[in-house]
Amino acid sequence: MRVPAIVDGWTKRWVLLFVIAAGVVFGPTPRSSSASAVQAVAILNAASFAADAVVTPSTIVAAFGQFKTLNNQVYPAQTVPPPFVLGQVSAKVNGIAAALLIVTPGQINLIIPGTVGLGPATLIVTNSDGSTLSGTCTVVQSQPGVFTASSNGTGVASAQTTFDGVVY
Repeated sequence: MRVPAIVDGWTKRWVLLFVIAAGVVFGPTPRSSSASAVQAVAILNAASFAADAVVTPSTIVAAFGQFKTLNNQVYPAQTVPPPFVLGQVSAKVNGIAAALLIVTPGQINLIIPGTVGLGPATLIVTNSDGSTLSGTCTVVQSQPGVFTASSNGTGVASAQTTFDGVVY
């Protein structure tokens, strides 16, 4: 695939991140072991699907829950940078709006804001009907996660190379 010269390097990186994030939408879905009256959001590293809810600023996470999108549809981001609202759903981490890569009724892939502080954090998702769901995580400076071909953090890396920065 040849990318037009007017597309700068950052745009190519965002598009690649979106493609990778969209690819993990159909990864494993965590299951709750007990029924609960309180709806919660499970937060996982989008690359490894590590269930420890440890994330880093400016990285992609997968949030699982029962979300209410407009008309119960799937909404992928179609702009660079990604929007803060998709399908009338938004997310905030410690009160800071998070960029959304894709929103589905069962999963949201989002970018943890780069300005969020380290330590305990709360993700609040506002659904299209105005209801909210929340989940907690811990924000740390560094937590490795590699996107893999198996979409579970193990095995060979999901990677793309280029010899000239244009042709993939």
